[in-house]
Amino acid sequence: MILFARFALFLVGAHYSYQFFTSYWYVGSIFGAVVLAWNSHSLKTLLSFRNAAFLISSTLIYALVIFVYDKGGDADQGFYLAVAIGTVLLPIAHKVFLGTSWKRTLIAIVGLYALWYGISFLISKLELKGLAEKSINMVSIWQALYLAFLFCHGHAATRQPVAA
Repeated sequence: MILFARFALFLVGAHYSYQFFTSYWYVGSIFGAVVLAWNSHSLKTLLSFRNAAFLISSTLIYALVIFVYDKGGDADQGFYLAVAIGTVLLPIAHKVFLGTSWKRTLIAIVGLYALWYGISFLISKLELKGLAEKSINMVSIWQALYLAFLFCHGHAATRQPVAA
């Protein structure tokens, strides 16, 4: 039941991320909240300084992503650079604030960008770009890959909650 609830929360977050793609106040905080919901084991662990710091960092990282995307010059070059920056920084924030191991963090960074870039490349080569702009949510594909790399490896992605 918890897995279903987390997946449903991801889908709701994905919907709003797609609607508000260029608004870092929404996408960064919505996805940060989804990550925290996937990571937290109780309401008590959800309401912590580390979680608040991660939520703030998620929002600021997405603001940087949007800034780089907007200032990137060539649309494709700015787009891929912006995604690369977010792909490096958010897993590092996850490591710093939520306690993921460095090994998992590095695997997530490399695997996340490689798979996301591969999917994006296939869409462009298969001439689905027009379709992608209308119906394929690349932000949420990135988010789903992020969750898979950081939470779906057969053991917990973060440190165990510390008793207060």
